[in-house]
Amino acid sequence: MKRTLAVVGLAMLTAAACGKSAEQQAAEDAAKQTAKAAEEMGKAAQQMAQGASQGAQQMAQAAQQMAQGLQGANATVVDFEKLEALLPEYPGWTKGDAKGQQVSMGFKISEAEARYTKGESSIHLEITDIALAQAMLAPLSIWMGAGYSERSSDGYKKAVTVAGHPGFEEWSKNSKHGQITVVVANRFLVKADADEVENTDPARKLIETVDLRKLAALK
Repeated sequence: MKRTLAVVGLAMLTAAACGKSAEQQAAEDAAKQTAKAAEEMGKAAQQMAQGASQGAQQMAQAAQQMAQGLQGANATVVDFEKLEALLPEYPGWTKGDAKGQQVSMGFKISEAEARYTKGESSIHLEITDIALAQAMLAPLSIWMGAGYSERSSDGYKKAVTVAGHPGFEEWSKNSKHGQITVVVANRFLVKADADEVENTDPARKLIETVDLRKLAALK
């Protein structure tokens, strides 16, 4: 018993000689850990700021490239009357009045459109000449990538080929809405937007009714 007390006493004397209690030592350790964590957080924040700056710079460069692409797109577009002439009659559907316009806003476009109706169903057909404004094709080029396909319980989106031309097709089952966009000769966009239809067939067949070969030859 005396030996045990002697050991305990020696331990107490040793702790006292160190000049620090267990609580003091723990507090110092916690302070050191907090300082180290703050330093690491500061470094991480600096790296994030540098990354954000680089990302913003890349976005600015992309925007500049697109702007340059649009500014270079001053080629002559075909008269919208020529596009109007290619809006076909569609058997079984009633064709509304054709409309067209030509616009210049840093780049030039010419377009013509008409609406077709059959009962409660309708299809809006639009033919657009974007000349050399290839930047306008960039979003479509992504969706028309080889083999692109997306399906859900409501419908789908997918890359398609219509009458030998690349395009993109969308279908929404709940809204009974379908849309097909086709690129002809890398400058003409032919888009059929259908409402209150059971599938995209009416929109596809209407595009196929357009004389796409004659459209591709327009200059």
